[in-house]
Amino acid sequence: MIGLLGIKLGQTRVFDNNGNVIPVTVICAG
Repeated sequence: MIGLLGIKLGQTRVFDNNGNVIPVTVICAG
């Protein structure tokens, strides 16, 4: 299988230990 199959649920943000904002795409793999 080539690539990753999944459903894009949306985009969110997480913060690392230094307080930096990291954009994250939420994918429901299946």
